[in-house]
Amino acid sequence: MLNIFNDFSLFLKWENQIIGMINKDYSISLTEYDFSPVVDLYFGTNKYISTDEFKHFLAERIFSKTRKDVHSLLARLGIKEYDIFHIAKSTRAFNLADRFWISYSEKEEYEITFIAIFRDLYHHKLNVIGDSIASPSGNNIKQYVFYEKEFGIAKQQMHPYSTDAMNEVIAYRLGKLFGVECCRATMVSVNTVFSRYEYDFNKEFLIHARSIANGETLSLDNYSEVIDKYFPESRENILKMILFDFIIQQDDRHMSNWAVLMNPKGEKRSYKLYDNGRSLFYESDEEMVEEVLANPVVYSNSFGLVGTYYDVAVDISTNNNITKLINLNIDESEIINCFGGFEKYPNWKRNACVSWIMWAVNTLKNLV
Repeated sequence: MLNIFNDFSLFLKWENQIIGMINKDYSISLTEYDFSPVVDLYFGTNKYISTDEFKHFLAERIFSKTRKDVHSLLARLGIKEYDIFHIAKSTRAFNLADRFWISYSEKEEYEITFIAIFRDLYHHKLNVIGDSIASPSGNNIKQYVFYEKEFGIAKQQMHPYSTDAMNEVIAYRLGKLFGVECCRATMVSVNTVFSRYEYDFNKEFLIHARSIANGETLSLDNYSEVIDKYFPESRENILKMILFDFIIQQDDRHMSNWAVLMNPKGEKRSYKLYDNGRSLFYESDEEMVEEVLANPVVYSNSFGLVGTYYDVAVDISTNNNITKLINLNIDESEIINCFGGFEKYPNWKRNACVSWIMWAVNTLKNLV
């Protein structure tokens, strides 16, 4: 294997404390540590992390190979081809969700290095939203930004015919109607949405569900068991999420698109929903949407490997009073108002979305 780390005096750290030594084969020999429940969550009582395990860990922390601006990001890092270890070396595997990073020496300090990396490698300007740095996750072109003194992610729409950016704002508005907490979202230009981070970075850490569930995913045949096993404190909010995703026809709620927050004591709580844009027929054409509305049960989006969102909604209703999980006392005019203010939103799609949402609401009411 190509030795891209020229000097293998490399360490995996949590802030300024060494977690382990990175070996020449990119495995990790872990040290004794007792300072963060987040570290325990990732590594437990292990003394050794294999090359593949470390590669998977890093892949969750750097920008995706499928990002539309991947070549631009690689060029800014001075890298010709996408290589997880090489990118991690350049970015130090920093991620704003936690305090893990790759250090070149025992004495190198977290805060100083963090500022230098984001200033030298990522910092640039956007005309509409000011200072920003490239976000490491997802497929859209996106940046970490400060907007109106708040911190979050600015995300461009996927393509000219997609409504995913506007849908992020609409989903936030709908969430308020249905009693489901979503991260606040605002359009900052005609094709860019700003979604705020809604937690205190100094007091809590954001952990994607994928990192907790040990490779398991939600599906009709196991969702209840997975919740009880990994997320018992968040059961009610996860059921809310599933019902809300049914209502907005969510098409992208994989295990990295929802999260929990953990404090230094190891206590977990649900985080607000984010990445809600790939919903509401975001890239469907008019003919396809007509077919969906003619057969809504058949065209309800798949839920994991088994079943659909409709199937799971029915299953949830067998053991839960849905009206205690989500507000269904909503009329059509309130739904229509959530689509207001978007000149580029096609009228036919808005009408179709309203029809789908009202069908979903009435379907859930009939399950009570």
